Amino acid sequence: MPSHRIAGNTLNLRGACPLFNSMCTVDYTVRLPRNTSVKVDSSGGDVLVSHLDGDIRLSSSGGDFRVSETTRRLQLFSSGGDIRAELVRSSDVTASSSGGGVRLSFVSAPMKVDASSSGGDVRVEVPRDAAAYAVDASSSGGDTRVKVKTDPQSKHRVKLRSSGGGVTADYTSADRDTRQANQNKGN
Repeated sequence: MPSHRIAGNTLNLRGACPLFNSMCTVDYTVRLPRNTSVKVDSSGGDVLVSHLDGDIRLSSSGGDFRVSETTRRLQLFSSGGDIRAELVRSSDVTASSSGGGVRLSFVSAPMKVDASSSGGDVRVEVPRDAAAYAVDASSSGGDTRVKVKTDPQSKHRVKLRSSGGGVTADYTSADRDTRQANQNKGN
């Protein structure tokens, strides 16, 4: 039975299904002021967060995360699903999944990214805003590809780890399209 409770500044949502009812689902839509900080702990199900300027911390033991258009600290932890963040302006991002892939796409140069997965690929896409990135990338389960300009002294730090797939640091698709167009002009 779905329920909610407000305690101070915290909204607690609970979705529970009757025992032995495999067809039960619970969906919540919560609209918040743009500058709100959010902490979500989910034991199952997907979580979608967008258009927030507060700190965001999501953790789940059984679902995917979809995050877009964030500007503050972003912490994403999933033990059973994929993590995807797009149009990110956050300068400090940590994303970890033990059961799926991680894909982060930035529209402004992040200062610190720590992305890891033990069960899938890790891909971080950054804009060319920064002169270079200090990239620390490794994988024991796939290829390691670093396609961005690197400088170990850069203030823009990107750490990528995967034991179950490949890791990639690349420019965002808009930057790749521009790079490809410029290469084609030279041919």
